[in-house]
Amino acid sequence: MGTRKDDPKCTEEYLKTVKAKLAKIIKDCQFRVVSCLQPSTITALRTEIAAIATERKLVGTAIPRNFKNVQTQLNGLRTHRPLIPFNTLNDILAKVIDSEC
Repeated sequence: MGTRKDDPKCTEEYLKTVKAKLAKIIKDCQFRVVSCLQPSTITALRTEIAAIATERKLVGTAIPRNFKNVQTQLNGLRTHRPLIPFNTLNDILAKVIDSEC
């Protein structure tokens, strides 16, 4: 999970809360705080995620449908870097989660 470290709302308390919520929902959650303003930090996060997936032998498994929905929504908004503001991402994720229920 990456967060928008540069957002003023991304305080230590906020990060602690998000991490606690994720830990309750996702078994063995790994949490990283990254800046989304530089392509290099996104690339580094992607590399780390790929390494974890390889280590846990998750590569080659089917991508969950809800992730595909998020990816489709994000690709439709891609016009420049950064892709979208943090609040817009939250809105998209909420819509995807609501559509899955």
